[in-house]
Amino acid sequence: MVNGDGGVVLVRAPNPSPMTLTGTNSYLVEAGDAAAIVIDPGPAIERHVDALLRMARERKRTITAIAVTHGHPDHAPASVALAGATGAPIYTHFRSSVPHDRDLPLEA
Repeated sequence: MVNGDGGVVLVRAPNPSPMTLTGTNSYLVEAGDAAAIVIDPGPAIERHVDALLRMARERKRTITAIAVTHGHPDHAPASVALAGATGAPIYTHFRSSVPHDRDLPLEA
């Protein structure tokens, strides 16, 4: 499922369950210079990763960063496949066990 107008697009993963309800929400956030950031890329389901890539193409955006807000298995695993397909770095909390390239800077 995909919806959204403007700069934030919801791309819902095809993983409905009692924990995920109708599926995990992933977000494509449009940034300047035709860039996009994916927030919580979701489960490592090939058609979901393809949907994120397709949505970026349709909106004429290049995925330049991937941000993982937490390590739940329905939010983080697709980050590796998405990074492989785009070359975008993965950002997480510095203590995250999710594989990542860069730490999100945190201010006190």
